[in-house]
Amino acid sequence: MNRVQLDKDIKPLPEFRTNAAAILEQIKRDRRPIVITQNGRSSCVMLSVSDYEEMVTRIELAEAIEEAREDVKQGVGISHAEVIKNLRDRVSSK
Repeated sequence: MNRVQLDKDIKPLPEFRTNAAAILEQIKRDRRPIVITQNGRSSCVMLSVSDYEEMVTRIELAEAIEEAREDVKQGVGISHAEVIKNLRDRVSSK
């Protein structure tokens, strides 16, 4: 996903209503979100489904990494050596 270009990617709600199909195509083509304004203020951000899914995946990964860091700080978890041993045991048992 590319960053919003302020001179191209901010659309007032009436313009979106009038040109919805073309704006949706622009979002897919350019892979940039569009900011929809209502009464002169930003109201929502529209982005493609694939960009949304990618963003959610990245957020979930970042949250999992942070959770793992907290576990390590608290001494929770297993050592690298134990992980390798467990993986080798799984592979050899097949």
